[in-house]
Amino acid sequence: MENNFEKIGELLAKSPLDKEIKDVVLENLDKMPENALNDLAYSLEKEDEQLENISKILKDFDADQDARWNNLEVKQKEIADKMIDEAINEISSDGKAEEKVN
Repeated sequence: MENNFEKIGELLAKSPLDKEIKDVVLENLDKMPENALNDLAYSLEKEDEQLENISKILKDFDADQDARWNNLEVKQKEIADKMIDEAINEISSDGKAEEKVN
């Protein structure tokens, strides 16, 4: 039973539950029957697993977005460089054409 108290305490510390709810649970742990403690520990473990899953999903999404933005930045730079090169070539070509006319 003591083991359940420690496990529940650790899981409650990680839980996003309201502090008041956590406090009530902690204050009444010693009054709860063992099956209720087991159920509570199980539920808090599942909550913790799901929060870790969500965290991983969000981190993966963030990394994917960063990669996409970096890729977009590279493509935009390539397009801008190409446009600048074309403009310089056009200006150079126009200048050579004028020289030939004069």
